[in-house]
Amino acid sequence: MRIPLSIHADLSVETKALIDTGAGEVFMDHRFAKEHKFPLRPLDAPIRVYNADGTRNEAGDIKKCAVLEIEAGHHRHIVRFLITSLGKEPIILGLPWLQRVNANIDFTKGTLDIDPARVNRTITEHLRAMWFPDQDPFTGRPKPVEEEPDEEADKEDEDVTTKVPATEPIYEDIERVTLSDVHPEEEPDDQDLLIAYLRGEHEAVMTSHTTEWHGDMPRPGSPLTTEHDYGPTKIGPGPTIGRIRRAPQGLRFAIAANVWIRAKVNPAMALAQQQQAQEEKKTFEEMLPEPYREYAAIFEKKASERFPPSRPWDLAIELKEDFMPKDFKRYQLTPKELEAEEEFIRENLRKGYIRPSSSPMASPFFFVGKKDGTLRPCQDYRYLNEGTVPNKYPLPLISELIDKLRGAKVFSKLDLRSGYNNVRIKDGDQWKAAFRTSKGLYEPMVMFFGLRNSPSAFQAMMNAIFADMIDEGWLVIYMDDILIFSADLEEHRKRTLRVLERLKEHDLYLKLEKCIFDAPEVEYLGMIISENKIAMDPVKVKGILDWPEPTTVKDVRSFLGFGNFYRRFIDHFSEIARPLNALTKKDARWEWTTECQKAFDTLKQ
Repeated sequence: MRIPLSIHADLSVETKALIDTGAGEVFMDHRFAKEHKFPLRPLDAPIRVYNADGTRNEAGDIKKCAVLEIEAGHHRHIVRFLITSLGKEPIILGLPWLQRVNANIDFTKGTLDIDPARVNRTITEHLRAMWFPDQDPFTGRPKPVEEEPDEEADKEDEDVTTKVPATEPIYEDIERVTLSDVHPEEEPDDQDLLIAYLRGEHEAVMTSHTTEWHGDMPRPGSPLTTEHDYGPTKIGPGPTIGRIRRAPQGLRFAIAANVWIRAKVNPAMALAQQQQAQEEKKTFEEMLPEPYREYAAIFEKKASERFPPSRPWDLAIELKEDFMPKDFKRYQLTPKELEAEEEFIRENLRKGYIRPSSSPMASPFFFVGKKDGTLRPCQDYRYLNEGTVPNKYPLPLISELIDKLRGAKVFSKLDLRSGYNNVRIKDGDQWKAAFRTSKGLYEPMVMFFGLRNSPSAFQAMMNAIFADMIDEGWLVIYMDDILIFSADLEEHRKRTLRVLERLKEHDLYLKLEKCIFDAPEVEYLGMIISENKIAMDPVKVKGILDWPEPTTVKDVRSFLGFGNFYRRFIDHFSEIARPLNALTKKDARWEWTTECQKAFDTLKQ
């Protein structure tokens, strides 16, 4: 959603700002700030920024801000912008700004209304006096060195200030934060990121950093909040976003709040989300063909919620010798997330997947959005993963899996229900994966997404259970995605029944709505597979065609990573991509040349 916005500096600048409830601050693109020569201020401490895939943002830490007068919906006020790289967005107005102006958003009509009577006017003066003592409280401009008394001006000031009742600052949300509260920096596991991509998910990766939170609320009695016509402002649609968080840290004090920065979902992911939302639901009979209905029990959701048996592949969490358990504070959740957290705890206690813990190790707990609009519970295991000895069991090479499909005419795709929850954590190791919630400390009895060796343990189990069928050459498995393929329907059904029987023997269940049976064409691992033909998923093709021009090295890497997945479909991929690869080299100077643009456009086509 975007709204028209005016910025009043030496010259007025008209632009559009993205309204983003998932952003925990107000941001301005550094190129936009440079273009219009807005004065920048240094932050007391930098804000470290990570991308949605856990990598450091190539634009670097946020070190500067701009304090500017803006006009939105005819409402004029001063705003502090954090200066960073936003791609093609000049400005992002996040949750603090929406809370400040108490905006009324009508998503049905697509309008945003700012009513001056509802604007929050509580702690601004205290914060302004603390961080901007040399600013005039009404204009936001530096105070003159010498000021002559002006009785008339004083009278005018009195008239203005009497329009708004004096209000004592509210400090319920203010607490001191020490450096020990700041989460150390760890990178996510590459395997989990790849798996999330293959599942069509785009997880947001958490981060912590130190910074000072500057107040950004209207000042009582300011002439910048004079009355105007406060009619609705029309806003248009915008892209889905992810988020990352920070633990606030101030040299004086910090506002205890979630602070999120916008994290992109690439165009292919956004289109996949839209397509899934538009798909019509089918009946049980439509989804499960008659020849396989004798195995209807392995598609039952309630039955799948059993506590899994101990198996040879139970996850062992082997810690490095120098690992020291650490008790992290919990992340602050939104009201919606708190409801989801309570439901998660209740359901997983019922199933026996978690239990109360007194572990000296406590990882934070949070949520990320799934492509169907629901919330996925996650534990932030980065510190634990850094101290875990890695399991070197390899995941299959996707190219090798695909090469086995030559000559196949009939396909069935099966999706294992509950994924990692089918594997128990080895007895005695559960305490290591304990996580902190608003309801207390719990430790998992089964694997959850995010543990370093979960992918390897899960793949090892699946490969062992189906080893004979894999060796026969008609079954491929990548994590919880099972693909059966055959040259004729009769043989294919026999094979599918064998797989279903094996799943039943090992107490494993399937998610029927994600299964496809006896089909001449199937989507598997981001590709459309049919007889002697492998094609790119048209949804992802559309996403590539709509991919915006990269503006940072990270953008280039993201595009190349996505394109590299489909390089088998692009002749001379390496040669075409050479100018783009050159930008990603260490110490390479950023310069988007005509050769880069040509390579980008060619790969998109």
